[in-house]
Amino acid sequence: MTTSAFATLICEQCGSRLDLPVQPVRSAAPLPASGNLPSTRCDGCGAALRPLGTAPTTPPIGAVTITSTHALVQLTGDLDVAVADRLRDALTTACESGRHVVIDMSQVRLIDSTALGALVRAHQHSKHDGRTLCLVRPSRFVVTVLHTMRLLRIFPIFDSPSDATAWLATVDRPG
Repeated sequence: MTTSAFATLICEQCGSRLDLPVQPVRSAAPLPASGNLPSTRCDGCGAALRPLGTAPTTPPIGAVTITSTHALVQLTGDLDVAVADRLRDALTTACESGRHVVIDMSQVRLIDSTALGALVRAHQHSKHDGRTLCLVRPSRFVVTVLHTMRLLRIFPIFDSPSDATAWLATVDRPG
């Protein structure tokens, strides 16, 4: 028996839904969650579409923890144009906390110009508010990009979040 079926896909970024026909199946068995689905992207924002009811394939980019002295942003994955909006949101949350910003980059492999621009804007926002933005354990690739773009000198870099916060405590002390 041949059955035509539709699958509902959902955008991982904006939540848009799309119903697509799938290839005919020669069985009465239910369709697999992602089998026979065309690879496609959202018409609205260009993000990946996934079958409705399945877990997102895109991990969170930045978890923000705000303490009494600083905002810690823990970044993961590749920082590129595909995650730029989520990166900007995490950095904006941290910068708007009114505290120093510590960005843990130990789980970041690479960075593109879009993400680099977001880091520079976050640095400018923090500096404008009299705060400091620090990086923790950026990869060799990230350090090379910062050096090549002559940005290495604007970001204090530390081996751990605790090293960064200890240094920030000395920055806040009057002269």
